Amino acid sequence: MPTVPRPHPSGRPAAGPRARRPWWVHLLAGLVGAALVALPTALPVITPVWAAPHPVAPHVTRVDLAGVDAAALAAAPAALAPRALLAADRTPAGAPGASGSGAAAPAVTARAAAGDVPAVFTGTLSTPRFTAAGVTWSATGAPADVVVQVRVKERSGWSGWTRLAVAGGPDAGSADARRAAGRRSTEPVSTAGATGVQVRVDSPDGTTPRGLQLVYVDPGTSAADANPSGRPAASAQGAAVGSRPTIITRAQWGADESLRDCDPTYAPTVRVAFVHHTVTTNSYAPGDSAGIIRGIYAFHVQGNGWCDLGYNVVVDKYGQVFEGRAGGVDRPVLGAHTLAFNWDSFGVAALGDYSAASPSSAMLGSISSVVGWKLGLYGRNPGGQDRLTSAGGDGARWPAGTVITFNVVSGHRDAWSTDCPGARLYGALASIRQSAYARLVSTTRTVDDLYAVWGTTQWPPSGRTELHVQSGASGFAARAADVTTKWGTGNPAQWRYFIGSRSGDTRPDLIGVQTAGTRSGRLEVHEASWASGYQDTDTVTATPFAAGAQAQVAVGGPGGGNLYVVYPNRSTGRVEIHGLSASSGWNQWVLHSSTVVPAGYFASTTRFLVSDNGDLYVVLHGSTGSGRSEIHVASAVSGYAAWSLHVATTFEPTSDTSSRWVLGSGARPDVYWVPLTGTSSGRAEVWRLSAAASYRSAGRYVTSLPTLAFPAAQIGVG
Repeated sequence: MPTVPRPHPSGRPAAGPRARRPWWVHLLAGLVGAALVALPTALPVITPVWAAPHPVAPHVTRVDLAGVDAAALAAAPAALAPRALLAADRTPAGAPGASGSGAAAPAVTARAAAGDVPAVFTGTLSTPRFTAAGVTWSATGAPADVVVQVRVKERSGWSGWTRLAVAGGPDAGSADARRAAGRRSTEPVSTAGATGVQVRVDSPDGTTPRGLQLVYVDPGTSAADANPSGRPAASAQGAAVGSRPTIITRAQWGADESLRDCDPTYAPTVRVAFVHHTVTTNSYAPGDSAGIIRGIYAFHVQGNGWCDLGYNVVVDKYGQVFEGRAGGVDRPVLGAHTLAFNWDSFGVAALGDYSAASPSSAMLGSISSVVGWKLGLYGRNPGGQDRLTSAGGDGARWPAGTVITFNVVSGHRDAWSTDCPGARLYGALASIRQSAYARLVSTTRTVDDLYAVWGTTQWPPSGRTELHVQSGASGFAARAADVTTKWGTGNPAQWRYFIGSRSGDTRPDLIGVQTAGTRSGRLEVHEASWASGYQDTDTVTATPFAAGAQAQVAVGGPGGGNLYVVYPNRSTGRVEIHGLSASSGWNQWVLHSSTVVPAGYFASTTRFLVSDNGDLYVVLHGSTGSGRSEIHVASAVSGYAAWSLHVATTFEPTSDTSSRWVLGSGARPDVYWVPLTGTSSGRAEVWRLSAAASYRSAGRYVTSLPTLAFPAAQIGVG
């Protein structure tokens, strides 16, 4: 929509007593007026030019640590008592299965006594400027319960001692965990800029871990750091385009992508958002944030040994939102932020330490905005609960395979024994949930897209199953995506393709059903997920249903991904419907029901479809009493024992090879008739029968797809 200039306000302040102006004001006004006569009548508008962002290579320094500097130990302020810290670690942060209790490990204030001799204590080390520092050591023969504390020298002087938690971000078996194998490390301490550091390391028996090193990072500088978003400051804080918050990309904050050597891993969906804090300085300016994040990124990769920055998103106290781990901020990228529970979750980190300090309103607003937006993409309620399965691993709070119920918006301490995200930020989670829900933009589709699947040996020439998407918003005229999957093509008589959602998050996964010729002798289901860009090759275990039977299959129901098998029972004279749940990998039955549909309706000229609320749509498109293609609906709420709709459409009988009938999304979906060949336009066409008009009227749309007969071309809507 074009921007309409707004007229100048016509109202003026009410007239009051006129003040006498000094003589020099009149003189100055006259001089300025005279000068303006010589100027052009239209002055140019000067737009500020922001510095262009560019990758910034960090400088990482490693310093071997060993021994105790006795003089420095005597002169330094007392650190926190290591035994008290370990005792606090062993205090559970909440009862198993009772996520969200809010109980944190007790705060430790006790100081180390003279008899608490550390394994390592350094002097005050002068360093070049750095923004992140931590400690790493070899896992081989490492003592248990290593306690690391540091203090840093900033512009204001030396900080107090900060305990650096042992890093526990990646899930067991993940690429991050494999890359970091053999090393242990702490989380980094971060600062807007420090030039000195002192380190204390304790172990229960006084043993020094092998290969003990201090790692600190100078993130480099960039002129773009002052305004990485490239927007005026007021618009860069929590602003949004549509429902998506303004997010400063990795390129904008200067990520050096050469540090990464792992490809992103994608989970099926996003169920839970975990909120963290980075336990860094709170004394930073808006222009410091990009450099601090580059320091954390470099430490996570070269200190912790992970693939990338552990968090999916970082938010600073000014409300600036930064893209974290690479792979697509809108996609379910597997992070390394919450040990054992990274799968199906995403991590939002607040830049700073919120154990005692309160998060700013700008920070809370931006966290709420990005959480509401991201959860909305996957159909999650920020005020609800969902379940995650522990991946286990060293230090995990629950063993692998344990299913835990979390609030959809949880704190790190709900999943691990930690104080994170700090008492003050954790206490704000309730308001974050409310605000995120208020800001959430529902992802229920109001405009369906059309998915053409070319996946048989008849077509396409690529020899791979292809997906071609026509945008519903364009009236199906514009191509939204063309994707070649990693699937080979199948026998056209044996494969049916659908658009559904295995994870129940409304995202359009490609679901292929092999109905005959399977090795298992069972009906088999394959899935290429939207989250992977349709590039995964997940072969699902064979279903309990025998292959080759006289049956039709459909995908739909609650969550949008259940598999329904419809077939006639000749002995009862009724059509039966049986459902397999997507959440079980299509291995568990959730429905066995006879229907009101006569068995005689089961024919090659009948199409059985299932809506999102489970209603059974029966499209009779052959010989009917009305002489028209008809739509009949058996309602799920009646147990399929009653009809809820009988409609004769405007269409004459149609072919099941030259055209297809498909359902749109929603509880009361539109119905689409898609002629694939023989059209007047020479292209595949879409005729939409509106649910609002009880399917008695239809609109015609011409796609950009070539004409191809079924089953070479199969159609889905989502």
